[in-house]
Amino acid sequence: PLEYCGARLTLSTDGKIKIDNKKFFEGMLEERCLQDCNPSKNPITKATLKTLHENADKKLDAASGTVFRSGLGQIHWLASTTHPRLATAHSMLAKYTANPVEGCLEALKGMCRYAAGCMDDCLVSNSSITEGLKVYSDSDWAGEYSVNGETASRTGCLITYNGMPVDWCSSKQLCIATSSADAESR
Repeated sequence: PLEYCGARLTLSTDGKIKIDNKKFFEGMLEERCLQDCNPSKNPITKATLKTLHENADKKLDAASGTVFRSGLGQIHWLASTTHPRLATAHSMLAKYTANPVEGCLEALKGMCRYAAGCMDDCLVSNSSITEGLKVYSDSDWAGEYSVNGETASRTGCLITYNGMPVDWCSSKQLCIATSSADAESR
C-alpha cells in the first residue's frame, strides 16, 4: 500500500486499485472514544435536524464549538476523499460551523457512529470496466421544508470514470424551485 495525504492506495493482485481512509477513521473514532461504538444506520436524521433548528438561539460555548468544528472538519475530509455517502449529511451540518447550537455535538456523534459502520468501505477502480465518464445527479424539492420550513432544494451529483467515483457533491440550491422538475433541471 501507498500512503498519500492520509489515504491508503492499494493495488490488489487482480488489478483493482483501492483507496481507503481506514487509519483516519480509526484515529477520529479513538479521539472521540467511539472506537467500540455501535454503528448507526443513518448519518443524520430528520429528528436531529429538527432539534438543531429548534435550538437556533442556544449557541454552544467557545470550547464546544471548537470541538464541533474540528469533528466536522474530519467528516469533511472523509466526505471529500473516499466516502461520498457522508457528503449530504456533512453539507447539512456545515451551516452550523460559524454558530454551533445545542445538539450539534450529538449530531456529530451520530455522524461518527455512521462513519464507523462504513470504515471498511473504499473506492475501487476495476480495470475491466471501460464505460468511460458518467454523471449522475438528483435533487429533492424543498426536502427540508417539514423540518425547518426551508423551501430551497438540495442537489446531489456523482461523477464516475470507468465505474470509479472521481467527484461528488451535495449542496443546497441557491434559488427556489417551483416544482420537482424545476429542482431536477437545476
